[in-house]
Formats: sequence, C-alpha cells, structure tokens
Amino acid sequence: MRPSAPRRQLAQVLLLLFLVLPSLGLSPLALEDITFPWLAAAVILRDLTLLTLVGYFVWSEGGTAASIGWRRRGAGHEVLLGALAFAPALLGLALLQSLLQSFGLPPARPPPAALIPQTPGDAAFAVVLLVVVAVVEETLFRGFLLTRLLALTGHRGVALTVATLVFALGHGYQGVTGLIAVAALGLLYGVIYLWRGSLVAPATMHFLQNAAGMLVPGP
Repeated sequence: MRPSAPRRQLAQVLLLLFLVLPSLGLSPLALEDITFPWLAAAVILRDLTLLTLVGYFVWSEGGTAASIGWRRRGAGHEVLLGALAFAPALLGLALLQSLLQSFGLPPARPPPAALIPQTPGDAAFAVVLLVVVAVVEETLFRGFLLTRLLALTGHRGVALTVATLVFALGHGYQGVTGLIAVAALGLLYGVIYLWRGSLVAPATMHFLQNAAGMLVPGP
C-alpha cells in the first residue's frame, strides 16, 4: 500500500535533512590545507548529488522544475528584479551586521582562504561554482524544503523559519554574526520566492551576494 502524500512528503523532508545536515556540519569549507579547485569541485559534486535527489522527489510526486519555481516564462523580469533588489539587500545586510556589532557581537568572519580564487583559472571555475551553488541551494531550501514544509504545516511562518535555519547552518564558519546575517538573507529569499512563485529572482540575488564575497577584493 502506497503511503499517503503527506507521509511521503514528510519522509522526503526527513531524508533530505538527514543527508544535508551532516554535510553542512562537515562541510569542505571547514577543512584546512585544501586548494580552491579541490574545494570548488567537492562543493559542486555534493550540491549536484543533492539536486539529483530533490529532482527525483519532485518527479516522483508528478511535479516538474516549473512546479517548484524554475519557470522560463517571465525569467528575464525575475532576473532584473533580483539584480535590482541586490543592492538594497546588500546595504541592509551591512546595516544589520553593524547593529549586531554595536551589541558586542564580533564581526562576521571572512570566507576561508581556500574559498578565494587565486588564478584566472580559479576565477573561471569560481563562476561555475557560484552558478551551481545559487541554483542548487535555492532549489533545495526554497523550491523544495520550504514548499514541502508549507504543505506539511500549513503555516508560512513555521515553514520559512525552519527552512531559513537549515539554510543558515551551512554558514557556521562565518561566526554568530555571519549566521544571523545569512539567516536574514535566507528569510528574504524565501519571502521573495513565496511572493513571486519563482526561484529566478532569489537565485539571482544569491549568485550576486556570493560573487561579491568571493570575487570582489576586500578592504
């Protein structure tokens, strides 16, 4: 006898969390003495593996990429929306981190040295990494996890909170301030996704945010 849809969806969420949470805690970002190409390759392989699993879950329920927010129609407008929203989001993030530091929290830690491209070849590979990470993380945490949690709980606030917390856990290397900042970004991406019904704008913002941290030299 086939399990009911809510039971299948709950099992899918629990399986994904079972696989994702350990990989976040033992992320390659925490390893030392690793070069950028090896780190990028490890992250890309992990993310594509998780994307394949989520794709199977969606397909097994009769869904498509469009059903979780990857729609070609209007994609240009969504990219433009994400690009326009990026600057205000970046400013808001800077203000939030300044506020947190005023309360005595340390500044967010910079990305690990292994995550910074060192050569033109690294920079080209970094673009591939940035695209994969933006697409996969938005698919996992917004397109799949958020929508599944919303279906299971029937409460947007609960679904947004849980999906945002899971998303933020993967950035523990940035310290407490960084975690809070990433959680704020994840919450914003989730709100935009629920508003637009599309992953294109959040993924665009996600890509630009990561690119600013990885490719733009710091002070």
